[in-house]
Amino acid sequence: MATLNCYTLESISQVDDTDNKFQSVLANTTTASKASYGYNSMNLKKPGDFYNSFSNTSLYQKTASDELKNIIKINLSSLVFKNISLQYERVIKRKMSVALGVAIMPKTGLPFKKTLMDEFGHNDDARRAIESTKLSNFTITPEIRFYVGKKAAPAGFYVAPFLRYNSMKFEQLYEFTASNGKLYHPFITGTINNFGGGILFGAQWHLSKKLTLDWWIAGPSYGTLNGDLSGTEDMSDMSAADKQKLETDIEDVDLPLIKTDATIGNNRVDVKLSGSYVGLRTFGFAIGYKF
Repeated sequence: MATLNCYTLESISQVDDTDNKFQSVLANTTTASKASYGYNSMNLKKPGDFYNSFSNTSLYQKTASDELKNIIKINLSSLVFKNISLQYERVIKRKMSVALGVAIMPKTGLPFKKTLMDEFGHNDDARRAIESTKLSNFTITPEIRFYVGKKAAPAGFYVAPFLRYNSMKFEQLYEFTASNGKLYHPFITGTINNFGGGILFGAQWHLSKKLTLDWWIAGPSYGTLNGDLSGTEDMSDMSAADKQKLETDIEDVDLPLIKTDATIGNNRVDVKLSGSYVGLRTFGFAIGYKF
């Protein structure tokens, strides 16, 4: 009986010792796990805090990695004027983005041609000039956008300082009737370049996860302009008075803020333009695709 009691007490002692060792190992393992996941009594008071912290961190990382910061757009309103206008926008900060616009207009007639004909068509020379004029155009416009609403870029109302370079090719069959009734028609061609800047006010909306609508409300601009135009025609038999009248007719074309200098020779017409311009980017509606 005594032997049994000693054996029993020894067994119980071994079990207790094993249990203590198991609890010690468990405690060490738990402490290591807590340390590896940042769970300690200083910043997380209960296990639920660890779950919430991990969930929030995972959600933030997913949102940041899935954010669409690029938009490619086409201006729908410019298509009315046969002008293909594209823009790329890239979000660089929560309230800021940068954008680059490129517009190309292939050779086409004067905009609002019918309106011009209604006003000047009674003059044969003016009518022929309007009908023969052809234009082509290239424009590049970099800008920085500052979104001022509650939403992050690229949504909401924005203010966008911009620069703009424009190069326009011009051609026209300029017809002139001399005092003796003879018709002269030098074919005038050349390029008009302008460079300037301004501030665009606009607003952009998310139509869906991938689509946006950008409204260019108004963007006044100011810059410098210069152009060189020339044409050839045999005018050796034109009187000095008619040459002077032709020169005056060209220089009297009303171009605000622009100086026009014309030179008429025996077989050549030269026209130089210089000055400044005031422009306006307005009522553009662009559909964008985010990626």
